[in-house]
Amino acid sequence: MRARDLETVSDVLFWSTLALVAATTAWTIWRTRGKLSLAVLLPLAWIALIPIPVILRPITKSEVFVDGFVGSARDSMYVAIAIANVAFAAYQVFLWSPWYRRLERFAVRVMAPAGIREHTSGDRLAQRWLLGLTIVATAIAAVHLALMPRIPVFDLLTGFTNPLQPNYDRELSLKLLQVPSIVRYIFQWDKQAVFPILFAAAILMRSRKLTVFIGVFGFFYAVSSLEKFPSLIFIAAPFIAVAVRDRRPLWAPIVIGGVALGFLGPLAVNQGPLISTSVHQALNIPPAASSVPASYDPNAAATAGCTTSSSEVLRFDASQLLASLANITLRRTGAVPAEVTYGWFAYFPAQHPYLKGSGWEPWKVLSSGYRNPSNLVGLWMYCGHTVTLPSVSAYASAIADGWGEFGMLGVLIACIAVVLAGVVFELLGAFRGNPLVLSSYAVTLLLFSTLPPRASVLASVFSSGMWLIPVICLLVVLSERIRGQRERVLAFEPAPS
Repeated sequence: MRARDLETVSDVLFWSTLALVAATTAWTIWRTRGKLSLAVLLPLAWIALIPIPVILRPITKSEVFVDGFVGSARDSMYVAIAIANVAFAAYQVFLWSPWYRRLERFAVRVMAPAGIREHTSGDRLAQRWLLGLTIVATAIAAVHLALMPRIPVFDLLTGFTNPLQPNYDRELSLKLLQVPSIVRYIFQWDKQAVFPILFAAAILMRSRKLTVFIGVFGFFYAVSSLEKFPSLIFIAAPFIAVAVRDRRPLWAPIVIGGVALGFLGPLAVNQGPLISTSVHQALNIPPAASSVPASYDPNAAATAGCTTSSSEVLRFDASQLLASLANITLRRTGAVPAEVTYGWFAYFPAQHPYLKGSGWEPWKVLSSGYRNPSNLVGLWMYCGHTVTLPSVSAYASAIADGWGEFGMLGVLIACIAVVLAGVVFELLGAFRGNPLVLSSYAVTLLLFSTLPPRASVLASVFSSGMWLIPVICLLVVLSERIRGQRERVLAFEPAPS
């Protein structure tokens, strides 16, 4: 097939399937009256983060791929997006169908044969679960903070002479932390999944002391490494949990306000170094000496031709707050996922052969010395740009991940995996009478609806901690079942004579 013909076919597939998934999403929103569910949020986030930025690419500016999305990489990406559009439309149709209703009733019958019990704030079993999980999560977080060479958020208090110091410490706080890979993943799961669940559950259960403790310590832990996304999930989770409990629609003020408030966390992380520099200069406080890791030594051999450059020290400027917020919401959240997705299609197989499934083998990913393909693509995309570290990673969407593994077959496998995971995670909503399960479902809505457009299949399910959420819910529901069986036994025991 000629290049021109392939471009025409890819355009037709892209636009026709986009119309399809847009129609099924609109129908789902109308049919459910905007009820918060993965059936609504997963395709909606996909449309907003991948197809729309791809359409708007000709009018958006970027230092990367200045010529836009072109050539065979562009055509392959359009076909892959079309496959994903059909997958998400099929996902919605399945969730409408009687087959899903039967599956949901079967899950409830197996896990909660006595019915789903509505909980009150004084439920002792739920409180014990909340307290126990809080103790475990806090202990893991304390170990993580103790192992960090320098806690990045403390750089804002002590100041820094090297403007790249917070970037160095952020990378060393988790990605390059000198511990086994599985330990780094446990820290990531704790921060990104468990603490938001606990915060939302504490609020739903009206546990004031735990709400204050988890709110303060959990938020500190979320921003400790100066990552933006964990703080957004942590802040927004309670709002989404309350909205799901009260059956509020997608456009309810509590939903819009909660997500908007959640962006204050990333904004604070973004502006923190600038505020720190301005305060130290205004008060003539000498900043702490910077410590450059050996792996980032400018005098060391460059990694794959990528050198670390120091940017000019900038000060806080209140007039730039809106511009910074727009950068976070419109560029980093909106435009970058599509840009990185194209980067993967341009990198594989033109620059690197397909991975043949190696990126989907957890035992290989967890092995020491594993070279993450997102790092390979990141170095290829961003080298030569401002503040590019050798550990830079271009985390891509599920379709880009599938393309890097097996080409178009990998895209199909990735879409099937995302849809199947989405069905499992949506089943959590059937047990939301329990506050911990309800909080877990709220975090699932926030995490999983936004992960496939910006993370690989393995990251969407494993690295993010999503796999842990159904496990926690399963244990909570099983404990409910055991309690119910004991209560029924006690109710039928004869009174002592």
